[in-house]
Amino acid sequence: MIRDREKIVEWIRHSLERGKALAGRLKIPGKRETQAYRRSDLTSLSKLDASMGFSPQYSKSRPVQLNPNFVADNRCIAILSNAPEIEPYRVLRTQMLHRLREMGGKTVMITSAVPDEGKTITAVNLALTIAKDFHETVLLVDADLRKQKVHAYLGIESDKGLVDYLTHDEPVGNLIIWPGIDKLTLISGGAPIWERAELLGSLKMKQLVQEMRERYADRYVFLMCLPS
Repeated sequence: MIRDREKIVEWIRHSLERGKALAGRLKIPGKRETQAYRRSDLTSLSKLDASMGFSPQYSKSRPVQLNPNFVADNRCIAILSNAPEIEPYRVLRTQMLHRLREMGGKTVMITSAVPDEGKTITAVNLALTIAKDFHETVLLVDADLRKQKVHAYLGIESDKGLVDYLTHDEPVGNLIIWPGIDKLTLISGGAPIWERAELLGSLKMKQLVQEMRERYADRYVFLMCLPS
């Protein structure tokens, strides 16, 4: 336990020092700004995370490799560990996890009142910040059966998603994607479908959520749903 604490303290200290060095480079999370973060910065941080010994194994998930610059250009800025714009997501993460621990819950639905309010970007950035907590595992499920967009924002090709499990009995293990980020997996992709209410409220969906919550004791399940 003492060694683990020392590793965590070392990682935090390193992140703070690098954050100070990079602060000010990124003002607006768009193409020009995110290009200011060199690929070497991202690579060094990834190697540091792995060296801390916190990398879980995902033998049953489909591994893919993300392009950090592509992901950041899609405003999923939490892929960059030191972008100043991540701070609001970290505050939201801390407050949300505190409330969930008080309530004893593990499942979160992320939605919006109307389309195009940014729920996909919020869901992805929030999942990324929680996955980098070293203690929390996140499964991000794209449950917007009309518009599967999570995989597109991350630059992942995926022709299967939640709808394939609900309508074609596709095994869950064939749907889960590991994007190469420790403690983060996702389900997103497949053809759009309009009979969403019946499928999301079905017994099969409830059983799936229960299975996903129990697979790992520390797993949080994020359901990114269409506007209510």
